[in-house]
Amino acid sequence: MKKSTLTKLIFLLAVVFSSSQSFSQLQRVAVYGYVINTNTGNPLPDQKIIIVGDTTEPGVVFADTVYSDGMGYFIDSVPATQGINSGYKVYTFDCQNNSLTYSFKGSSPENPYFFDLCASPNFNCHAEFTYFVSPQQPLRVHFDNHSFGSDFFKWDFDDGTSPSYSGDPVHNYASPGTYNVKLIIWDNWPFYNCSDTIIHIITLSFPEVDAHFEFTQNPYNPLEIKFQNQSNNNAQFYNWDFGDGTFSTEKNPFKKYNLPGNYDVKLTVFDELPVYHSKDSAVKIISQDSNLFYNLGGQVFDGLFPVNYGYAEIFRQEGQELVFEESTEVNETGVYYFYKKYFGNYLVRAHDVITGADPEFMPTYLGNRLFWQEAEAEMIATNTFSGDITLRQSIPIAAGQGQIKGYLKRNCQGGILLPAADVTIFLLDQSNQPYTVHYSDESGNFSFPNLAYGTYIVYPEITGKWSSPYTVVLDSLHPMLENLYFLVEMSSVAAVGELPPASGEQLQMTFYPNPCRDVAQLSVLSSRKQNSVISVTDLSGRCLIRNQINLNPGTNSWNLRLNDLKQGTYFVSVTIDSKLSVRKFTKLND
Repeated sequence: MKKSTLTKLIFLLAVVFSSSQSFSQLQRVAVYGYVINTNTGNPLPDQKIIIVGDTTEPGVVFADTVYSDGMGYFIDSVPATQGINSGYKVYTFDCQNNSLTYSFKGSSPENPYFFDLCASPNFNCHAEFTYFVSPQQPLRVHFDNHSFGSDFFKWDFDDGTSPSYSGDPVHNYASPGTYNVKLIIWDNWPFYNCSDTIIHIITLSFPEVDAHFEFTQNPYNPLEIKFQNQSNNNAQFYNWDFGDGTFSTEKNPFKKYNLPGNYDVKLTVFDELPVYHSKDSAVKIISQDSNLFYNLGGQVFDGLFPVNYGYAEIFRQEGQELVFEESTEVNETGVYYFYKKYFGNYLVRAHDVITGADPEFMPTYLGNRLFWQEAEAEMIATNTFSGDITLRQSIPIAAGQGQIKGYLKRNCQGGILLPAADVTIFLLDQSNQPYTVHYSDESGNFSFPNLAYGTYIVYPEITGKWSSPYTVVLDSLHPMLENLYFLVEMSSVAAVGELPPASGEQLQMTFYPNPCRDVAQLSVLSSRKQNSVISVTDLSGRCLIRNQINLNPGTNSWNLRLNDLKQGTYFVSVTIDSKLSVRKFTKLND
């Protein structure tokens, strides 16, 4: 409760008027006046003045009480927003409990307000309340009791529920509708001097959802689209129809179309599921010019003969980066084929898949280059089937008692080191001619056994990442190097040198199904309660998904959402300190 003085009035008025020229969009304005005793003509002190926001006006939530001072003056300030005519009431009650009310809108009260009324030492009680409903909880009503002269309250919410005797109750309605909410007040029960009742009609409804979205196409490949959901906050569930027979329930999905064309993308939003109260849809047309997509193919040779079992990879140049696009099989006649590629620059690398420890033919880029820095990107601006690749042949290597072993780690978000799997590791001579090639396993390990003593260069080759080679000298005093360590960063592969191997038992992990589409189930068996990290990386070692999780004793399962991943091959890993488990999986989009 506020007590006002004439000094406070003069001071506040000075502040209000002096700052009237510098109001921002949100401001406060003074409401003031005085009260006269109609029987005597003298100022009436301690008269209760109530100022409330008009509850019929959306967004107005304000209520305050002031008392007239010894000179009969009262003053208060209310919030006002420029351009919005918020409604307010200024009222009091006379000795007969009659209401004397003024109303105004906007930021210009009709000051001063005069109240000329009869007064009684036994001023009657009066019932009054306002209410507020949050858009996020449209059936939950907060009642604010502004009654005076009473000690007890009874609320009837008009929905068949039990009454409330709280001062400021919060009530949950079961369904939308119109309700006559009654507040009864009395004092000193059962020997009360007064009582009063007021009824306000409230209407509850579910806020309408409004569907809206935008999208961004990859300028290097318009088939890759990131959707941005811009529906209002009342939308809680989403259903995307991409117009090609695929769907998503993600809020901001990533989509890669298989073929260019025009697609009607429809977003439908709901406020609740499975039973919704409000629903809305938005449709936009996604277009890709089919004249800007071309086919690329060629044949892969082992010397003079076509490769009869292998695969080819294609990497798209995006500015200064090379991004893995997809891989395809090399058929029994050595032919590979990439369908509907957006015009631009691409690198293609072919691999000969031969069982055995030391393949004779190396993975080679289009242009018959061994390393990506030497290869020239192929401009695809027309259909072409002349992308022939002749795989580089290895040079002879002598057998012996030497051995080189090592492993690769990739630096994921938060400084977490995870295995870099399926990385091409070349063993070269000092002229960078290839002896052989191996691939790191799911734990990032690689090994070159049975080597003659001599000097070797170990070189991890990851398309688009600059690698630092590591020179190894094997002799009778140092016949073996066991812990050669490479660190894969976002843009480079650095040779760190020899580090002790990570210790600790492997985690038991399952990943199902494989291949998968938008969702896969990941299960981890843990012996105790502990923290862990789930990561998903691509073949280049880039960390695409990283989630911190809490493990409980026993089997822990999650649905791993993979909507944002393009079609291709990935690795999922779970790590707890040095304990690690890795699985390779294939993501499909159709």
